Amino acid sequence: MTEPATWFPDRGSAVKIDLHVIQKMRADADRRLAAGRQSAVDKATAIIRKSIFEQHAYLDGKGFPEMRGLVYHADDNNLLVIPMRVGKQIVGCQQIDRHGVKKFLYGQRCSGAEYALDGHGIDVWCEGYATGLSIHAVMAAMNIRCHVHICFSAGNMQAMATAAGRGIVIADNDESGTGERAVKVTRLPYYMPSSGDFNDYHKLVGTFTAGMEIRSFMQREANHG
Repeated sequence: MTEPATWFPDRGSAVKIDLHVIQKMRADADRRLAAGRQSAVDKATAIIRKSIFEQHAYLDGKGFPEMRGLVYHADDNNLLVIPMRVGKQIVGCQQIDRHGVKKFLYGQRCSGAEYALDGHGIDVWCEGYATGLSIHAVMAAMNIRCHVHICFSAGNMQAMATAAGRGIVIADNDESGTGERAVKVTRLPYYMPSSGDFNDYHKLVGTFTAGMEIRSFMQREANHG
């Protein structure tokens, strides 16, 4: 619409809607959104620069006691920091404390953001950081090169995998069924453990058994293709 419109509710009274007011409100909202996102970029960049590579209790609890990650020492809390990028651009970060509590920066962009492991091989889409680490470790043990896309949420995983239109998805088997519903929308081949996420499965059965399971899954998909 290019002119102010009139809306008539059920009772017949007229309410004037000024298009220019709506446009101004939208522009103000866009400016606040852009400012919040830029603030998150600046904060994430500062946090990453101040972080150091070292072991972290969260990684230990997820089955990677020797692995080092970016750790930010904030007051009395050591936070594992996972940079989040859209393309090559930092848009924010996920911070995980020693108890596994996860937080994003206020105002940051999350849609289309990922943390990638490796940059070659078959594309593998997943939700969580620990899940991505397990996928990468298991695939490496099977000599399967993969590009793991950690998407941080089921909705973002669904959107990114659908847009890419290639690869496989390894979904979380959560009680709510969110992971399964999201992965079916992608129309890509997907694997889902009997319960929990792939990191849970990896810790339960070990690298060899988890790797053989993934290899069998990929062979079945190749045969069906």
